[in-house]
Amino acid sequence: PRPRALVILQGHTASGKSSLARALRDGDPAHVVALHSALVRKELGLCAQGQYRFDLKDPHFIREVSGRVYAELLARAAQHMEHYEVVVLDAAYNFYAQRVPVYTLAANQQLWVIGIRCDCPDAERVRARLESRKLDPADPFNEATDYETYRSTIELGELPPADGDRPS
Repeated sequence: PRPRALVILQGHTASGKSSLARALRDGDPAHVVALHSALVRKELGLCAQGQYRFDLKDPHFIREVSGRVYAELLARAAQHMEHYEVVVLDAAYNFYAQRVPVYTLAANQQLWVIGIRCDCPDAERVRARLESRKLDPADPFNEATDYETYRSTIELGELPPADGDRPS
Protein backbone atom coordinates (compact mmCIF):
# COMPACT_ATOMS: atom_id res chain seq x y z
CA PRO A 1 0.00 0.00 0.00
CA ARG A 2 1.00 3.59 -0.60
CA PRO A 3 2.11 5.57 2.46
CA ARG A 4 -0.49 7.86 4.00
CA ALA A 5 0.46 11.34 5.13
CA LEU A 6 -0.65 14.62 6.62
CA VAL A 7 1.04 17.60 5.00
CA ILE A 8 1.24 20.78 7.07
CA LEU A 9 1.69 23.87 4.91
CA GLN A 10 3.00 26.35 7.41
CA GLY A 11 3.56 30.06 6.85
CA HIS A 12 2.12 33.53 6.95
CA THR A 13 -0.68 35.01 4.87
CA ALA A 14 0.26 35.44 1.19
CA SER A 15 3.27 33.13 1.50
CA GLY A 16 2.08 30.73 -1.21
CA LYS A 17 0.49 28.01 0.97
CA SER A 18 -2.80 27.89 -0.90
CA SER A 19 -1.13 27.87 -4.31
CA LEU A 20 0.99 24.92 -3.21
CA ALA A 21 -2.05 23.17 -1.70
CA ARG A 22 -3.92 23.48 -5.00
CA ALA A 23 -0.91 22.19 -6.94
CA LEU A 24 -0.57 19.16 -4.66
CA ARG A 25 -4.29 18.40 -4.85
CA ASP A 26 -4.55 18.97 -8.59
CA GLY A 27 -1.50 16.76 -9.20
CA ASP A 28 -3.29 13.69 -7.83
CA PRO A 29 -6.94 14.49 -6.99
CA ALA A 30 -7.87 10.84 -6.51
CA HIS A 31 -5.42 10.51 -3.62
CA VAL A 32 -4.86 14.05 -2.29
CA VAL A 33 -7.31 16.45 -0.64
CA ALA A 34 -6.53 19.97 0.60
CA LEU A 35 -8.23 21.60 3.58
CA HIS A 36 -8.02 25.39 3.87
CA SER A 37 -8.37 27.27 7.16
CA ALA A 38 -10.04 30.26 5.44
CA LEU A 39 -12.76 28.05 3.98
CA VAL A 40 -13.32 26.28 7.31
CA ARG A 41 -13.49 29.65 9.08
CA LYS A 42 -16.18 30.82 6.64
CA GLU A 43 -18.13 27.55 6.96
CA LEU A 44 -18.08 27.93 10.76
CA GLY A 45 -19.36 31.50 10.44
CA LEU A 46 -16.17 32.96 11.89
CA CYS A 47 -15.37 35.38 9.08
CA ALA A 48 -13.23 38.39 9.87
CA GLN A 49 -15.22 41.19 8.28
CA GLY A 50 -16.62 43.30 11.09
CA GLN A 51 -16.16 40.59 13.74
CA TYR A 52 -12.49 40.52 14.69
CA ARG A 53 -8.96 41.20 13.54
CA PHE A 54 -6.34 38.53 13.20
CA ASP A 55 -4.62 39.48 16.42
CA LEU A 56 -2.24 36.95 17.93
CA LYS A 57 -2.16 39.04 21.14
CA ASP A 58 -5.91 38.63 21.63
CA PRO A 59 -6.73 35.51 23.71
CA HIS A 60 -10.34 35.61 22.43
CA PHE A 61 -9.13 35.35 18.84
CA ILE A 62 -6.68 32.55 19.66
CA ARG A 63 -9.23 30.53 21.66
CA GLU A 64 -12.57 31.26 20.03
CA VAL A 65 -11.64 31.73 16.40
CA SER A 66 -8.28 30.16 15.70
CA GLY A 67 -8.79 27.33 18.21
CA ARG A 68 -12.11 26.30 16.70
CA VAL A 69 -10.75 26.45 13.15
CA TYR A 70 -7.68 24.32 13.92
CA ALA A 71 -9.80 21.79 15.82
CA GLU A 72 -12.18 21.53 12.86
CA LEU A 73 -9.30 21.18 10.40
CA LEU A 74 -7.98 18.28 12.46
CA ALA A 75 -11.40 16.61 12.68
CA ARG A 76 -11.84 16.92 8.92
CA ALA A 77 -8.33 15.60 8.32
CA ALA A 78 -9.15 12.49 10.37
CA GLN A 79 -12.33 11.95 8.36
CA HIS A 80 -10.58 12.45 5.01
CA MET A 81 -7.81 9.99 5.88
CA GLU A 82 -10.45 7.27 5.44
CA HIS A 83 -10.75 8.17 1.73
CA TYR A 84 -7.47 9.85 0.75
CA GLU A 85 -3.85 8.89 1.13
CA VAL A 86 -2.69 12.49 1.63
CA VAL A 87 -4.44 15.32 3.44
CA VAL A 88 -2.91 18.77 2.97
CA LEU A 89 -3.57 21.22 5.81
CA ASP A 90 -3.39 24.81 4.56
CA ALA A 91 -3.19 27.10 7.60
CA ALA A 92 -0.59 29.33 9.20
CA TYR A 93 0.20 26.93 12.07
CA ASN A 94 1.97 29.86 13.77
CA PHE A 95 2.30 28.04 17.08
CA TYR A 96 3.81 24.71 18.07
CA ALA A 97 0.67 23.99 20.13
CA GLN A 98 -1.37 24.14 16.90
CA ARG A 99 0.85 21.51 15.29
CA VAL A 100 1.02 19.04 18.20
CA PRO A 101 -2.52 17.67 17.62
CA VAL A 102 -1.57 16.95 14.00
CA TYR A 103 1.45 14.96 15.20
CA THR A 104 -0.76 13.10 17.68
CA LEU A 105 -3.32 12.20 15.01
CA ALA A 106 -0.52 11.03 12.74
CA ALA A 107 0.99 8.85 15.47
CA ASN A 108 -2.40 7.35 16.33
CA GLN A 109 -3.19 6.52 12.70
CA GLN A 110 0.37 5.61 11.69
CA LEU A 111 0.66 8.46 9.20
CA TRP A 112 3.65 10.35 7.94
CA VAL A 113 3.76 14.06 8.73
CA ILE A 114 5.36 16.29 6.14
CA GLY A 115 5.92 19.89 7.14
CA ILE A 116 6.49 22.47 4.43
CA ARG A 117 7.34 26.01 5.46
CA CYS A 118 6.16 28.56 2.89
CA ASP A 119 7.69 31.99 2.87
CA CYS A 120 7.61 35.01 0.59
CA PRO A 121 10.53 37.26 1.56
CA ASP A 122 9.50 39.94 -0.96
CA ALA A 123 7.45 42.46 1.08
CA GLU A 124 6.14 44.20 -2.04
CA ARG A 125 4.90 40.92 -3.50
CA VAL A 126 3.12 40.17 -0.21
CA ARG A 127 1.54 43.65 -0.26
CA ALA A 128 0.40 43.10 -3.86
CA ARG A 129 -1.12 39.71 -3.02
CA LEU A 130 -2.97 41.17 -0.04
CA GLU A 131 -4.24 44.13 -2.07
CA SER A 132 -5.49 41.88 -4.88
CA ARG A 133 -7.49 39.84 -2.37
CA LYS A 134 -9.25 42.99 -1.15
CA LEU A 135 -10.57 43.63 -4.64
CA ASP A 136 -12.62 40.43 -4.81
CA PRO A 137 -15.22 40.07 -2.03
CA ALA A 138 -15.91 36.52 -3.20
CA ASP A 139 -12.27 35.48 -2.74
CA PRO A 140 -12.31 33.01 0.18
CA PHE A 141 -8.86 34.23 1.21
CA ASN A 142 -9.80 37.92 1.53
CA GLU A 143 -10.02 37.94 5.33
CA ALA A 144 -6.56 38.95 6.53
CA THR A 145 -5.62 41.49 3.89
CA ASP A 146 -4.21 44.17 6.20
CA TYR A 147 -0.43 44.43 5.88
CA GLU A 148 -0.04 45.34 9.57
CA THR A 149 -1.90 42.16 10.54
CA TYR A 150 0.50 40.22 8.35
CA ARG A 151 3.47 41.92 10.07
CA SER A 152 2.09 41.10 13.54
CA THR A 153 1.89 37.39 12.70
CA ILE A 154 5.56 37.48 11.76
CA GLU A 155 6.49 39.16 15.02
CA LEU A 156 4.38 36.98 17.31
CA GLY A 157 4.27 33.57 15.65
CA GLU A 158 6.52 30.67 16.58
CA LEU A 159 7.94 29.21 13.43
CA PRO A 160 10.83 26.98 14.51
CA PRO A 161 13.11 25.39 11.92
CA ALA A 162 12.16 21.89 13.06
CA ASP A 163 9.56 20.76 15.61
CA GLY A 164 11.50 17.51 16.02
CA ASP A 165 14.15 19.47 17.90
CA ARG A 166 11.65 20.48 20.62
CA PRO A 167 11.68 18.71 23.98
CA SER A 168 8.86 16.23 24.54
